[in-house]
Amino acid sequence: MTKNVQSKLWLIFLHLVNLITTSPVLFHIILAIILTLGLSNCSSSIPNQKSNGHTHFTLVDKKLKEHQYNKPIIIQHGRRKVMYCRTHHRWEVIRSYWNPKEMDYEYYVIKHPKN
Repeated sequence: MTKNVQSKLWLIFLHLVNLITTSPVLFHIILAIILTLGLSNCSSSIPNQKSNGHTHFTLVDKKLKEHQYNKPIIIQHGRRKVMYCRTHHRWEVIRSYWNPKEMDYEYYVIKHPKN
């Protein structure tokens, strides 16, 4: 690179740093957007860490019952998945449906018929 191009890039960099440091509001807005996008989740399953080191994923179904599973619950709209529930000590069928009013998935959980 020529010295002229390097000096222009350096001036652009200094101008950007000056904008960010003199405008902390902009910095906080960008940080909030990054954190929101990074921490957002497409599933209602919440990972929990127990004191014995085992991780489980909590799911609250449409009837407001709490279920705990060993793996994250990732199910597309209209699909079903069979998983072992640590709360009820049985196999359960989980169905997910997209609720456009709440902009989130609703989960219906029933006991597996072969239990």
